[in-house]
Amino acid sequence: MSVIRTTPVATLDLETLCDKTTMLYNGNSVKSQYLRIPHKVKIDIIRHAETTTNARGLVTGSRNSYVTKDGIEKLKDTVQLLHPKYDCAYHSTLTRTMQTLRFLAEEGIVWNSAHKDERLNERNLGELEGKKARHIEAFGEGDFSYAPAGGEPYSSVVDRVYAFLLDLRESCLEHKYQNILIVSHMGAIRIMVGLLKEQMDPTEVLSYSLGNSEVYRHRWSRLINPDSLNWD
Repeated sequence: MSVIRTTPVATLDLETLCDKTTMLYNGNSVKSQYLRIPHKVKIDIIRHAETTTNARGLVTGSRNSYVTKDGIEKLKDTVQLLHPKYDCAYHSTLTRTMQTLRFLAEEGIVWNSAHKDERLNERNLGELEGKKARHIEAFGEGDFSYAPAGGEPYSSVVDRVYAFLLDLRESCLEHKYQNILIVSHMGAIRIMVGLLKEQMDPTEVLSYSLGNSEVYRHRWSRLINPDSLNWD
């Protein structure tokens, strides 16, 4: 059975959209601790369907891997949980998210536009890729600076996922998007969910898990600046 996970709408103080401080993020001026979305936006985030490396218990990371027949079967349950129509859909540049999105389209899920974005890609896990998946103590401790040899630290994933969400917010404001579909990977999803839920505990962020083809649903009202979170 597919699983859908939700977060309630955050309570907004409409009198105070933001404070007057200016924060810098990646050299760009970002006003306030929070950036508000003035209309209701629903985001469905799906982890791609099971791949051949997932089925074998191997680390995939930045490599391409293809969706399995079992993965497709599980997606059929996921379809029942989704909106029939989205304003837009976003996916990574890796094959498994494109295959997942293509199957959803074949099952009748529609969107007005689809966008490929490398900021949604899985982490590069360096020397771990292609090897058996195992517990990494640094990740269990919430260490955002750790990276396996040749790999990408979570701090880098924070940068690109936050930049994606900043652009997504701008698109919501410009085009009045209300329903958004995102197909991505566990590493990027962990960070995205942490930002959307405004989680302060880094161990909680890095311990979050979403199975293949599972859905996390969020009602989006504001975007927090990651500098405000205790993720160092």
